Amino acid sequence: MINTGSKVTFHFTMRSEGAVVTRSEIGKPYAYVHGEDPVLPGLEDGLTGMSAGETKTIVAPPDRAFGPWDPDAVRTVPKTSFRQADLLAVGDRVRGKSEGEEFTATVTAMDEAKVTIDANHPLAGKTIEFDVEVVEVA
Repeated sequence: MINTGSKVTFHFTMRSEGAVVTRSEIGKPYAYVHGEDPVLPGLEDGLTGMSAGETKTIVAPPDRAFGPWDPDAVRTVPKTSFRQADLLAVGDRVRGKSEGEEFTATVTAMDEAKVTIDANHPLAGKTIEFDVEVVEVA
């Protein structure tokens, strides 16, 4: 049974709003140490107590997944802030530095002079579902 310190391997399919975001590769289950390795809190909560061979759908609300969506993480900046501004497109991921902190953001809008970027995780504010199958618990 999975508890703190268990070495766990499991297969998963992760969905957001019904769409598959990612899944473990066939024949290559994800491996981690329960309570020690970085796994989304909601996923870890749902795996606790499971045993090898069990399957389950785990629902992780935003605060136990990728966090709430933060409107303060959305900024509009001058297009001249970007080295290759003429190559930018809505949906692009960009990296930068603000107040000494590095960030990654998504371009959400742009015009001739300005670019709007969103530094929230793309899945922030969303409930995440995981279909899991525990392969091994040691």
